[in-house]
Amino acid sequence: MALKPRILVAEDDKYWIDHHRVALKNSNVDIDAAQTVKGALELLASRSFAGIVVDLEMPGIKDSALGGFEILETARKLNPYTELLVITGHNEHEILDRVSKMNVRVITKPVDHRELAISITGLIDSWESRLCMISNVLETFSYCQTVLEKRGHGRPAFRIVNEYDVQDLLHCLMKPYFPDVLTEEYTLKRAGKTKRLDLVVPGLETVIETKMVRNKEHGSKIADELDIDIRGYVAHPRCKRLFCYVFDPKRHIKDARTIERDVSGEASQDTKTIEVVVIIRPA
Repeated sequence: MALKPRILVAEDDKYWIDHHRVALKNSNVDIDAAQTVKGALELLASRSFAGIVVDLEMPGIKDSALGGFEILETARKLNPYTELLVITGHNEHEILDRVSKMNVRVITKPVDHRELAISITGLIDSWESRLCMISNVLETFSYCQTVLEKRGHGRPAFRIVNEYDVQDLLHCLMKPYFPDVLTEEYTLKRAGKTKRLDLVVPGLETVIETKMVRNKEHGSKIADELDIDIRGYVAHPRCKRLFCYVFDPKRHIKDARTIERDVSGEASQDTKTIEVVVIIRPA
């Protein structure tokens, strides 16, 4: 994916924030920083982060000495996909045991630049693997539809006849991998268009638009339709990445690969840019 993953550094000492920025200067990440627990919690509530680097020893709202735990606990509740990295100088068994139960990575002070960069790379790899999983699930859709339509033992077929059927099956396929996936209504900024239903993965700031090609005429217009829709999705409040899945069971689209290549990429409006991936199957 082209857009940089975002990392939050929660550290009350500006020296160490600057230290982390230097250590990560060659990493392909955007960095937000918070010097208070309150500031970190506000950032967590406003956007998704691929990873969070937390210093445990911060004055907290509830814990005057180890406010970093408040950040970790909130991050876990808000986003199941955010990877957590703890920076600590503590070696007390009780504190380390508490950290290990949260299933987070740990770096002990003093922090080495190389060790921090390697750890952040691990966080980013985990984040990006989840984005790749969305593509993998979309790629399985055609196969699953074929299996359901050609059932054996005289069982009635499950048929996909419109976009709502596509979305329902895709929703079921995604749920085991993305527990926060939901169906959401959204009004596109498009003349004559009212509302449509999309699949949204809030924790990944990702929207999945589903389409089903009805006939040859519809297939010939799909590129223009996608282009108009994508421009509308830039304004979607939960959309940083847009997957457009086009189900074309009769192969009415003759230049599917060309459309995928030409329409995928980045789309911008004002100060916001989103990533777009178009997948047309079968193709």
